[in-house]
Amino acid sequence: MFQFVISVGLIIGTLVVGQQMDYIQNKDIGYNREQLIVVRDAFLLGNNVPAYKDELLNNPNVLNVSNSSFIPAGPTDNNMQMISPVHSTELKRRTNFYFVDEEYIPTMGMEIIAGRNFSKEFGTDSTNVIINETAIKTFGLEGNPIGQTVLRSTDLEGGRERLNIIGVVKDFHARSLHEPIEPLMMMLSNNEVTGLIVKSKTADISSLIGNMRNEWESFGSGEIFDYAFLDELYNETYFKEQNMNAILRIFALLTIFVACLGLFGLVTFTAEQRFKEIGIRKVLGSSVPQIVGLLAKDFLKLILISMVIALPLGYYLMGKWLQDFTYRIEMEWWVFGLAGGITLLIAFLTISYRSIQAANANPIKSLRTE
Repeated sequence: MFQFVISVGLIIGTLVVGQQMDYIQNKDIGYNREQLIVVRDAFLLGNNVPAYKDELLNNPNVLNVSNSSFIPAGPTDNNMQMISPVHSTELKRRTNFYFVDEEYIPTMGMEIIAGRNFSKEFGTDSTNVIINETAIKTFGLEGNPIGQTVLRSTDLEGGRERLNIIGVVKDFHARSLHEPIEPLMMMLSNNEVTGLIVKSKTADISSLIGNMRNEWESFGSGEIFDYAFLDELYNETYFKEQNMNAILRIFALLTIFVACLGLFGLVTFTAEQRFKEIGIRKVLGSSVPQIVGLLAKDFLKLILISMVIALPLGYYLMGKWLQDFTYRIEMEWWVFGLAGGITLLIAFLTISYRSIQAANANPIKSLRTE
């Protein structure tokens, strides 16, 4: 019973963790992480960064290039600013700030749902910001936030800078799904380049990486060309969960195997003890299914009892695990039905195999044995 309680619990854990990982991979996170190459140390090229960017844009395999080290997965620049709305200066909130250029939003595949993107056609964008949907709710900017103003604290003595809202970007996950989406503002900054984000046109990333490395080395900086793929950085965010998923699968298989070995041994022992009884029943007309049912029913009762213990325990433990995610799946009844069904099927096949052997034995041998 203990072995099968553990087995059912591990099967439930495997199914729930697998579902959550599928949810993480398929959820709309508000940006397109595919075919994005991040060069966080572009600043090592010094004054050659603009020339390097131009060379990349001239590459037919490059769709877009953005100046920014603010990325929503993996190592990223971090900047927090104290923001308050004009209509309520008492409402102050430390807010995430992304310093980006005009190409950041299209490169990342983000969606502007109101207003406009930064543009070189406008000379006043240096004091303009683009906010996310959560910032609208946080700062009470419902209605039409475009054209409204927020205040940014510039020093500890009460100095403030007015920032005009020119656009709203659809909420995206700037952190992992463990954390809620926080208010965020983007501000134009072309003065200082710390990193580059490159959007590839081609699926042949390896050749593009080779070209990027050659262009980097052509400037003779002596610095090592270092890069990362945004989709890999995203997956590394959930490295612990991926390991847990793999470990659960292995332990579920091992535990079921050990439990079935024990069950096989118990059925064999019981069949040996009831060897003569089985022979007498066969002589009196019992069929093979009847004898199999005779041997199986007591064991199946114990397995059903173990399921009664394991199912609510699995529901409680996996519910606690899922609470660590702000964005998560809902556990459905079929997960527990499937876990119970798999366990019953494996147990029944184990019992049936040995029981059928006992039921098909020659009854004369058992009746001669005294």
